[in-house]
Order: sequence, then structure tokens, then C-alpha cells
Amino acid sequence: MSTETPSAFISDGYTLDFDIPEQPGVSAGLSGRYRPMPNRELQTLYALNLPSSHKPPAVLPKGVTLAEWLESEIDSVNAKCIAKQLHDWNLVDQEGKSVEITPANVSRLYPPRLLADLTRVICGTYKVPQSLNSQAVESILMAEADPMAKLQAIQTLVDTTKQAARDQGADEKN
Repeated sequence: MSTETPSAFISDGYTLDFDIPEQPGVSAGLSGRYRPMPNRELQTLYALNLPSSHKPPAVLPKGVTLAEWLESEIDSVNAKCIAKQLHDWNLVDQEGKSVEITPANVSRLYPPRLLADLTRVICGTYKVPQSLNSQAVESILMAEADPMAKLQAIQTLVDTTKQAARDQGADEKN
């Protein structure tokens, strides 16, 4: 599958192929087609990944902390966005049956690294990993037990991605 964009313009119905390679002992590969995310939608997604974009209910569900509620809200926004942009994928369950593209199924991708890679594909920032030890993703994985630390790691990843996009834009202007 080609990873080069044949056009710098996103027309209606335009899709690109993606291929996230298998990482032996870590995760299965994933490939398919997606609709690139226009800049306006990408900026909205970035904004919705900020905890300040979410107003918690007056009373949180019993046994749910504010950090857990925020994490759930942000995860839900991301899963909906990814599912909306995916055209098709080769994901199958343990029985070999095709898995439908839905926000719920996107949020069930495992390991978290696969979901992070798919998010980068949709946002246009994915590069085939040179190493399995991506610092930002490792931070998120290491923070699994601490929801606030995980939110901070996700925010760092969002900030880093935004800065890389700004840097790339500045490079292209020069």
C-alpha cells in the first residue's frame, strides 16, 4: 500500500491506504483505507483532547473519579473521530471474523500502541516506527495505572504532534 499522498487537496470521497506493520511480540499489523482529516477537523480534535474542553456533570457516576471521567470522555471523542474517518480495515477477531468499524470497536484496539498509531494515521502524522520504544507512547503505556498521569502523557503527545505539524509547515514555507 502506498503511503505517499498523490494530491495535496482532499476532495469528496478521497481516501488513502494505510499500513501499520506488525510488531512481533507486541501487536498485529493493521491496514485499510481512511479519509484524511481536514485541518478544521484536526484542530477540533486537538481542542477536544484538552481536559478543559469537557464539563463534568454536577454529580459524577458512583465510584468514578474526575480523572477517570475525563479520560473516558477524551477516549470517546477520539474513538468517534477515528471511526468516522476509517473507510475499511483488515481487523478480525479471535475467530477470524471481520470486525465492524465502530467507535466501540476502535476503543477496543489492543495494545494501546496500535490505537496510538491509528490515531496518528488519521491525523496525518504517522511514520513507520524506527524503534519500538517511542518515548511518547511508552509514557502513556507506563501511566496506565494512574489516570491523571495518562492524561498528562496524552496531552504531551498532542502537544508534540501539534508542534511537529507547525515545524513541518514552517519547513515547507522555507
